[in-house]
Amino acid sequence: MDWLNDDVNGNGWEDFAEVVLNFNQMTWIAGKEPLEAFVCNGNGRIDFADVTWLFNNL
Repeated sequence: MDWLNDDVNGNGWEDFAEVVLNFNQMTWIAGKEPLEAFVCNGNGRIDFADVTWLFNNL
């Protein structure tokens, strides 16, 4: 288990809606959620690289 929140919209599966939601809510996620659940590249912040990772790993 990688502890990443891949199903960010909670619909039970990973799809393109996750990518869109993650991109649109980066600022909110950064301020309200535990970053370790959303930071995919290990740089300690949520950014476009994390959205790209999520898209590439659907």
